[in-house]
Amino acid sequence: MDAEPMATDSIESFKFKPYTLSQTLTTHKRGVSSLKFSSDGLLLASVSADKTLRTYSVSTDHIQNGNEAHNSATILSPLQEFSGHEQGISNLAFSSDSRFIVSASDDEILRLWDVNTGSLIKTLHGHTNYVFCVNFNPQSNMIVSGYFDETVRIWDVKTGKCL
Repeated sequence: MDAEPMATDSIESFKFKPYTLSQTLTTHKRGVSSLKFSSDGLLLASVSADKTLRTYSVSTDHIQNGNEAHNSATILSPLQEFSGHEQGISNLAFSSDSRFIVSASDDEILRLWDVNTGSLIKTLHGHTNYVFCVNFNPQSNMIVSGYFDETVRIWDVKTGKCL
């Protein structure tokens, strides 16, 4: 059985368009240290040295440019401001269902937040130095965090206890 030749497009057949800046967010008052999209892409979150975590809705607006086909522009709209850390926030992570966000801070604390209400759910204590990175496991029942004190800790989300 002979294989049919595959149709290939030359690079010239693709119409490349340069990236263009669609929007600039200026909601933070100090340096932005981390940005993450939710798993469904409908939310963006940012954290900053200004001690805040902020969420934004992500939407796509389809526009017509003269005779060209429809183009789309991504629009970010501010939703919530989460505050409570005493020092700058270095990192964040969304739970897999995008219902929760965990933030890591130089104040040696992790905070677990409700995305919809902006309320603080849990404060995770037990570190002796800056918290640099944080993430949920795929089931979102554990949080893992890395610290300036050269340790990695694993937390139970339900109890808030370090495992």
